[in-house]
Amino acid sequence: MDFDCKGLLDIHVHSVYSFDGREQVSDIALRAGQLALSVLCLTDHCEMNSDDLPAVEDKILRSVREMRSLREKHSEDVLLLSGIEMGQGTQNPEEAKRFLDAVPFDFVIGSLHNLAGEEDFYFLKYTPENAPQYLERYFDELSALVNWGEFDALGHMTYPLRYMSQQLPKMPDMRPYQEKIDSILHSLANQNKALEINTSGLRTAYENTFPGIEYLRRFKELGGKMVTLGSDAHTVADIGSGIRAGAEIAKQAGFDQLTYFVKRTPVFVSM
Repeated sequence: MDFDCKGLLDIHVHSVYSFDGREQVSDIALRAGQLALSVLCLTDHCEMNSDDLPAVEDKILRSVREMRSLREKHSEDVLLLSGIEMGQGTQNPEEAKRFLDAVPFDFVIGSLHNLAGEEDFYFLKYTPENAPQYLERYFDELSALVNWGEFDALGHMTYPLRYMSQQLPKMPDMRPYQEKIDSILHSLANQNKALEINTSGLRTAYENTFPGIEYLRRFKELGGKMVTLGSDAHTVADIGSGIRAGAEIAKQAGFDQLTYFVKRTPVFVSM
């Protein structure tokens, strides 16, 4: 499938160097050029609570090296950047900080894929009774991650809804968490961090971004200035998926520019 991506950004993409990725870095770079993306950033998973963190970090180093070697070959087609999606940074903060300081990433996504002591939200079984408890804990740990702040953009906020939407008869009422969400968004804005518009939900039955437009509007109201755009693709076929729609959602939320990062420094692109 071809997507209308000309001139747009996709800065959340995974390769074979992620535990759940399938594609070679060279194929990802080639696809970015075919789609006429202006910027693509490779952000392979680095789960800081991994049982074999040295092996995970080694894969990240290989991911970065391969993307940098390809940058010159594709320089006329697309700007290729080297990043990381760091999961659960606050569950191993000293090692997370050491690794971030040791590797000159262009872009760091901060994500929370599992609660402390739990499996990834993907593996959990949800009921109407336990879903509110999981969400309460999620926003508490997400708040701690944001206060830690060793990242450039907060990745796929409302991530548990990706899987709750598949298992529950109806979506949880999110109103009880609004105060916590406001605190998270306000902290992001105060630290001049970006909020990601993750378009992966648009290609599922969920049919929404992570987070949805209501939270993007609230981020803007609370002083947020930067939003990033990522497909969260794990296959070549999904690169660029939902990116045009995500850009339109950003506009509807009140943003007139998208952000990407080079050497951890924000660069702004008008829409």
